[in-house]
Amino acid sequence: MTATQQAQQIIEAVRGDWLSVANYDQRCATQPVPAGAQVTLTNLDVNGNPTGTPALNTTCGSNPPDTAPVRRINVQVTLGGATSSLSVDVARP
Repeated sequence: MTATQQAQQIIEAVRGDWLSVANYDQRCATQPVPAGAQVTLTNLDVNGNPTGTPALNTTCGSNPPDTAPVRRINVQVTLGGATSSLSVDVARP
């Protein structure tokens, strides 16, 4: 349960950052990803088809823009031998 809660907190933090168009386009997060967690991104077209797998940037401000209309956030957290995986699709604001 703790791994799932942490995965949800990471997703909500990234989604909160991405309420800003600039942060969404830069694929950035203002909070560090905790140890034991992995975040992967997948760009999607308007039909939900994958178009690329950019990296999550740990800083905002100087990353080249990526204006994908929808992006999937996948978070996997492993704590004490338990693994939880969550994913959510986020549309460009």
